Amino acid sequence: MLSGKSSPLPHVPWAFTFTFRAAPVETVLFLIGMVLQRTAPAAALLMLQRVIQAVTAGTGPSGLLAPLLALAAVLMVSALGNVLANTMDGRLYEKVFPAFQEMVLTKASSLSLAHFDDPATHDLIERATQGNMVRVYRLVWISADIATCVLGFTSALVILATTSSLVALVGMLVAVPIAWAGLRQGSRLHELTQNQSPGRRFTQYLGGVLSKRETATELRAYQLIPYFLTRWRESFAKRRSDHLDVRWFGVWEGWLADLAAAALFATGLGLIINLASSGQVPAGQIVVLVGAVRLLEDGMTRIAVGLGFLWEHGLPVAEFRHFLDLPTGIRPDNDGERFPEPLTGTIRFEKVSFVYPGGAEPVLKDVNLEIQPGEKVALVGANGAGKSTLTKLLLGLYQPTGGRITIDGVDLAAMAPASLRRNVSCVFQDFVRYSMSVYDNVANGRLGASREAVEAACRASGLSQVLADLPAGLETELGRALNDGVELSGGQWQRVALARAFVRDAQVLVLDEPTAALDPRAELEVFGKFVELVHGKTALLISHRLGSARLADRVIVLGDGRVIETGSHDELMAANGRYAELFHMQAQWYEEGEVGA
Repeated sequence: MLSGKSSPLPHVPWAFTFTFRAAPVETVLFLIGMVLQRTAPAAALLMLQRVIQAVTAGTGPSGLLAPLLALAAVLMVSALGNVLANTMDGRLYEKVFPAFQEMVLTKASSLSLAHFDDPATHDLIERATQGNMVRVYRLVWISADIATCVLGFTSALVILATTSSLVALVGMLVAVPIAWAGLRQGSRLHELTQNQSPGRRFTQYLGGVLSKRETATELRAYQLIPYFLTRWRESFAKRRSDHLDVRWFGVWEGWLADLAAAALFATGLGLIINLASSGQVPAGQIVVLVGAVRLLEDGMTRIAVGLGFLWEHGLPVAEFRHFLDLPTGIRPDNDGERFPEPLTGTIRFEKVSFVYPGGAEPVLKDVNLEIQPGEKVALVGANGAGKSTLTKLLLGLYQPTGGRITIDGVDLAAMAPASLRRNVSCVFQDFVRYSMSVYDNVANGRLGASREAVEAACRASGLSQVLADLPAGLETELGRALNDGVELSGGQWQRVALARAFVRDAQVLVLDEPTAALDPRAELEVFGKFVELVHGKTALLISHRLGSARLADRVIVLGDGRVIETGSHDELMAANGRYAELFHMQAQWYEEGEVGA
């Protein structure tokens, strides 16, 4: 993890470069406006000095006209700078923020699943996607403010230096204590943000539990709302207390720094008064010198405070760039071997082992198995046996930590991702319920699929019966969260997910408990149709209901991450091993349920 003491300065040019590419005209005009804002006050002082000199010299109205017009012109330029900077600031944000957001979403969607399984990397992703995009833009604004303040500060310093180098030195020293306090506070706030990431994520999780539709029923049924509200308050209060501690420490430190700066400013004024009283400068010039000291002090203070903000906002940008530099773990779509079309060879798992990131024990241990082309294989076993992990390895979503997987002799790790995805279709337990139309939900399985293909997939999954009861058929919007659409039952949603898998028309289909929300009779019906539909194709079925396994050509039983039995349903029942034990347990359960009914 990056240290809180890292410098944000190397990231400023990167932020400016990205901003310029996103909005070149607005960036240039914004900088011009900032420069005019910061340099106009010093120029106004010089024009005021000319006016005072003209007055003290007894120049008539005609002699005052030129300096007064020049002073008015400077003030108009200053006003123009303010308008230009403020206008471009808003336009920049509107153009740059979406560009940053697109960059973040593109990166996040390209990361492998392993990144989301690692807690430290997950924290980094969360910070990058939640707030650091705004900080990138803030870094640009703060850096521009500091740079243009340096111009204004230098202009005021020149005015003072021509009169007294000692006054100029004191004016420069005014902001030193403020700079020291600002840098320390910025670094502390960044470290606090880093340390609070896990707690902030837990607080957000609790808030989601309290507010999401998926949890509303159980919270009310079990009367858990007061409990979760208490947990949320405690979690939030802990983070707020730590934040306030850091803020209050910065307040007292800042107060001491302001006190020291005020003393130095008073010293500068004393030196100017001494110069005037000793006759070293005309009395009329005191106004200009005091104004220059004030500009110097203001410029240095803004620079000092800006440096504090630079550290506060710049250090998270270092994390943002670290996030952008994360290796995706995914090759370009067309980089690698092509998936065999048609598939005529064997799918082999050769001593395959797998450990999830951060895990201590392997989920799969030296798995050896073969799946023949066109074979229908059922994977069965207790929860945690490794069934879903095995399918995710076959889909290329994870890479084995030991051994390899080959398809018709081609190592899966060397296969082009686009070719693999095109030939493999899947339905997971936690399939996505898109808040879109039924048509889009199904067509997401194969973008550009014809309406005829979508309708055929709906018929295959049994979704046609559901469509008949929907107000707009395939065009019915689903999900009430975003578009006030129709909310389907769990079983109906699973038929939508099945249709999405069917429309892909892949060579290998994986069904990872896609029918868990259906009753046993409906599941058997779906699996029966599925076996008919995938005739000639390779299929993996995962189901806790072993009755469906009878439809498969072969059953593979997993236990403790290993293959413990393999054979047809009849062969495994005759062997009277683990599969037969599980089958009899479920059969007894159903028989007792029927008797009880």
